[in-house]
Amino acid sequence: MINAGIVGADTRMAGELLRILVNHPDVELVALCAPGKVGIRADAHHHGLTGECSLRFTDHIDASELDLVFIDAHSSLATHLRSGTEPAESMKIIDMSHGPVQNTIDDNVVYGLSELNRRKLANEAIRAVVPRSLAALTIVSLLPLGTNLLLPPSITAEVSLPEDLAVAEKIETSAAETGFWLSSIQSSFSGNVEFNVSEKLPASARGIRIRIRIPASTDIQLIRKMFDERLEDHHLAYVTDSNLNFNQVEGTDKILIGLSKDSAGILTVEAIADCRMRGGAGDAVHIMNLMFGLCESTGLRLKANAY
Repeated sequence: MINAGIVGADTRMAGELLRILVNHPDVELVALCAPGKVGIRADAHHHGLTGECSLRFTDHIDASELDLVFIDAHSSLATHLRSGTEPAESMKIIDMSHGPVQNTIDDNVVYGLSELNRRKLANEAIRAVVPRSLAALTIVSLLPLGTNLLLPPSITAEVSLPEDLAVAEKIETSAAETGFWLSSIQSSFSGNVEFNVSEKLPASARGIRIRIRIPASTDIQLIRKMFDERLEDHHLAYVTDSNLNFNQVEGTDKILIGLSKDSAGILTVEAIADCRMRGGAGDAVHIMNLMFGLCESTGLRLKANAY
């Protein structure tokens, strides 16, 4: 059993995380740290947890009691934990707080995108950072093209986002994160990524969508094969021929990808995900599963919660 704690346990994303962890078969929640809410029960603060979690928020954690701590805060305690000076050497850390863009490949802090770094997460990671939602969706959707050196020098994508993510600073930071990791996949990629918010793309309170058009001389069936082969042993990213509706992904950690090519030779890659799960609570649990040698989809085989 994994003894887990959360620092920043009163945030919206921590609430999403709690709703997964209370039913995770391999997790025991031990500590919920939220200094501004000390003494308040988690189920009184986060909806949907009545009868599931009676823990009260505290202003500290005892690292000696924990195998793992999730961080979704920018407090002094969170900074201390990120510094790597915590005396409990066996305690693993998963940082969900979306701090500065990781612009180096650091063996001490693993970028927690399983489709890109699953081996590192499973074999050696002590500390990992959860990718931003828009970056995670874009990198996974373009990973098969980058692996086969088919990315153009730069990428422009249309996106639809919930209001809290459709902020210029957050979009620019996601573009920088995306550009860095795509460059690590295909060295000829410039790193230039531009996201343009589109009012024409369907929107959702939880869903994110990207649409990218790329010149491609490769046959669409061969491109589809590249995607299938690159993603076949991953359990949460799929190419589909169905219409991409948010009710297929909301409440799950899935990415669904659609591919099409027009008569002018332009490949369209379109993809959707739930931004509270991908780049959030779902990816945090996915990372935990890999770190502790569990089946990577444990606790994440959720039904979609929109109809």
